[in-house]
Amino acid sequence: MFTVPSIAESKNIFLKVVDHLRDSKILKSCAKGAVITAIAVAIFACCYGIYQLVKKIQERKVAPVQKETIKKDPNSQNILLLGCSCVGKSALLKVLKDPTSDSKEFLHTKEPELTTIEISGYKLNVMDTPGLFERGSIGVIEKDNKERRSVKETIQVISNAAEQRFGGTGFENVDTAVFTIELTPSLKENDITSLNTFLPKLSEKTKKILVITHAETMTKEWQTSMRSQLLQHSKVIFNNFQENQILFSGALNSDNVQNIGYTLPRICTLRETIIAQLLPEEEPEEAFNKRFEETKKKIKEFTETAEAAAANNTEKLNRFDKERLEELK
Repeated sequence: MFTVPSIAESKNIFLKVVDHLRDSKILKSCAKGAVITAIAVAIFACCYGIYQLVKKIQERKVAPVQKETIKKDPNSQNILLLGCSCVGKSALLKVLKDPTSDSKEFLHTKEPELTTIEISGYKLNVMDTPGLFERGSIGVIEKDNKERRSVKETIQVISNAAEQRFGGTGFENVDTAVFTIELTPSLKENDITSLNTFLPKLSEKTKKILVITHAETMTKEWQTSMRSQLLQHSKVIFNNFQENQILFSGALNSDNVQNIGYTLPRICTLRETIIAQLLPEEEPEEAFNKRFEETKKKIKEFTETAEAAAANNTEKLNRFDKERLEELK
């Protein structure tokens, strides 16, 4: 008759079995196999975990922005700012809102951001976007931007945001695409690649504007020369932009307030030429005159304040120099 062994008996049986198999090849073989199996399972678990993590990150990178779609009306325009990283897209947006914005305050755009600017009863729905390439890097299509997205992923993120906020499919409901480039000292390969990447994806009805940034100190003669050179030496620009579609923009820099009386009026003038291209129709003369007078008043007030601050800073620096000289004597 079979009986269940007690705990003490079970312990003795287990110890005898262990003693018997301790030096046997079976136990060594099994132990070795168990270790290998455990290592393989651990490696598989790690790889699977990494795969799932990467998958979630990739899904986050191209996930559509879940925000309300803007209702289209005749007095509004959907505008997309495009270009490489750090060329001045955000600076242009801020200047359109307020010409006295300080360029030092602008940060790198990580995700598409929509801003509505009201001008004379018109609404400009401007979407700022992440750049395709880092400025100064070699223009290859696989080059990641600062968020470590591939070019393809960045385009998908921008397309998703445009669909979500403007409606339609992809860039279908974009009224105006504003491409920004910086000529320091010349047109870069990345800018051409950015144009070639986005232009085929735009609707035929989408208006295209090319804006050259950081031009607040440039003369009219320089602007005319740059337009001619771009049209002559760049096939993609020649095929897609007319002379009046190549514009210029600039922004203030608080580190250079001494020249603000010269640069701010120029910034406002460049801003007006861009606004005229962005509005859905010609601005009524009465509305323009009113806005023009408001801009002149703002320029005067801001310039006087900045010049007073600059004079105060100069006085403090001079006083500091004199105090330092007294200490050194």
